[in-house]
Amino acid sequence: MATKIAQLEERVRKLESELLELKQASAKAQSLPPHRQILGEFKDDPVFDEIVRLGKEIRDQERSPKLIRPKPTTRRKGA
Repeated sequence: MATKIAQLEERVRKLESELLELKQASAKAQSLPPHRQILGEFKDDPVFDEIVRLGKEIRDQERSPKLIRPKPTTRRKGA
């Protein structure tokens, strides 16, 4: 019985220590501005790199002179 109580006490100490670490990490993260909280989160992420590449490709296509349509000419009444 004493061993089980000692084991439980050790587990509780461990949990309390981990909880304290989590609370400290959370407080630190919340003190940063939102845009800084996620800084570096996608570093070396191949999926995110592909998203960035595709976004750039879309923007480049939108800027392409081929896609710029000429303004429609206005018709005069009675002409």
